[in-house]
Amino acid sequence: MCIRDRRCVDRWALQGRVAFRSPEQSGSARLSWQQREERYQLAMDGPLGVGGMRIEGDDAQVQVESRGEHHVYTAAPEGVLAAAVGYELPVRALRYWVLGLSAPQGGPAIWGVAPGATVPTLRQAGWTVRYEAREARVAEVPLPTRLTLDRGDLSLRLLVEHWDVDPARLCPAPLP
Repeated sequence: MCIRDRRCVDRWALQGRVAFRSPEQSGSARLSWQQREERYQLAMDGPLGVGGMRIEGDDAQVQVESRGEHHVYTAAPEGVLAAAVGYELPVRALRYWVLGLSAPQGGPAIWGVAPGATVPTLRQAGWTVRYEAREARVAEVPLPTRLTLDRGDLSLRLLVEHWDVDPARLCPAPLP
């Protein structure tokens, strides 16, 4: 909802923190994410640098490096990550959601504001994404800095501390 055209956001990076909670486990990590067209690189490091994981891939291949082991998979990234970390991370859709856009391959998208709330909400692919803060501005385009994703018993919170986006690649649009 912050950016009008998906073609304007095919190259970006962010630094921040992610926290997750499921019935079986919870935790948090530092996050570094680079998106270059269809290729992504995610690096997650737990508290004090413990439990680091590197994920790199695209729609055809995912590489996961964790605990000194390196694995290459030719399956959908969501299934690979579910096996590696114990919960499904919607990587292909999240690259759009983090920018405030619906995912083109994610099926129907419903935008709104939850009853009793004031923050924009996206419902897509079984997930609810709440955009709790839009503080970062790149070329007068507000970018999300705090969002929560929920699906059933799984909850992810993302706090973006720094965006790295070429302002010339952004197409501003009014906020909802």
